[in-house]
Amino acid sequence: MDNYLENQCNTLGIKCIYTTNKTKLLASNVLNGIPILRVHKMLKQCNLFVATAIINYYTKQELDLEAYKVIEDYIASSNPNLAFKIGPPNKLFTDIFTNRKINYDSCEMTEFEIISINKKSFMNHETNSSTEIIIEEEDVLELDISIKPFNT
Repeated sequence: MDNYLENQCNTLGIKCIYTTNKTKLLASNVLNGIPILRVHKMLKQCNLFVATAIINYYTKQELDLEAYKVIEDYIASSNPNLAFKIGPPNKLFTDIFTNRKINYDSCEMTEFEIISINKKSFMNHETNSSTEIIIEEEDVLELDISIKPFNT
C-alpha cells in the first residue's frame, strides 16, 4: 500500500517522523532549517485525500479549516473513542513554504464502481460477489475489492 503522506513529504523536503503519542497526533516544527512533520503512526496509511489535507494544513500561510476538518473526520472515524489533538501549524514551518509554488488542487475526488468483492476466511473459505458481501463474526483474513472509475 502506498504511503501517500510520506511521498508528499519527501517531494516537499519535509522530514516525516512517525510517533506513538497518546493525544497529540500531528505537529510541525523546524530543526536546523529542516521542516519536520510529526505524525502518529495511525496516519501512516491514510489515503491521498487525507495526506493532501495534512500537507495543506501545515504548509499554507492561511489557516486551512477545511483541511483541518478532513483530518479531524478521518481520525474520528478511525478511532471514535479517541481524545486527540492536532497541533497548530508552526509559523517557521509554514514560512518555508510561503515562497514555494505548491499545487494544492492536485487531489481530485473520483467516484469508483465496485467490480468484484472477494472475501477469504482464515479457513480458506472464499466468497465472491459483484454487489455486496456480508461480513459476519468469522475471521476475515483477506478482502479483495476490484474497482474502476465510473464512465470508463
